[in-house]
Amino acid sequence: MNKKKFMGVGMVALGIAAFMVLVLPNYDRIKETRDTLATREGEVIQKEKFNEKMSQLKKQIEARQEDLVKVEDMLSSGKHTQDILVNLESISQEAGLALGNFKIGSAEDPSKNYQILQMEFGTDGQYATLLNLIKLLEKNLRIFDVQQISVAKKEAGEIGGAPLTMSLKVNTYYLK
Repeated sequence: MNKKKFMGVGMVALGIAAFMVLVLPNYDRIKETRDTLATREGEVIQKEKFNEKMSQLKKQIEARQEDLVKVEDMLSSGKHTQDILVNLESISQEAGLALGNFKIGSAEDPSKNYQILQMEFGTDGQYATLLNLIKLLEKNLRIFDVQQISVAKKEAGEIGGAPLTMSLKVNTYYLK
């Protein structure tokens, strides 16, 4: 009977040893795999959120494509002086003025990604036409920055029906 007890105890001990040798390491690997799986699931969720944000940004870009075109028109790449002069001439004609005495220069700042085109021009006209010109410059798609306005009354001996002589200094900007 003692042999049967020893054999039973031995079988139980052998079962426990087999459990520790065969099952316990697998259990630890399963636990590690579950932890890794939870970590990966978190990463997948983060990547899905990132992809969702990216798709939203792409939709915003597509929706604002028209605005981007307007910005490109405001800050064209390159100087395009002749286009700017044509634009100014059409604005002045709409305001009822004839521009003259153009002087054009540029200010370069290597630290900025845009350049400044400085223009100075003169005209003769009424005060109301000058205000109209400034309003049209404000409303224009291209950025015109009026730096200085000089207005003087014409001398009595000067020829012409306009009582004022005006001079404007205007800056506009373009990308490098």
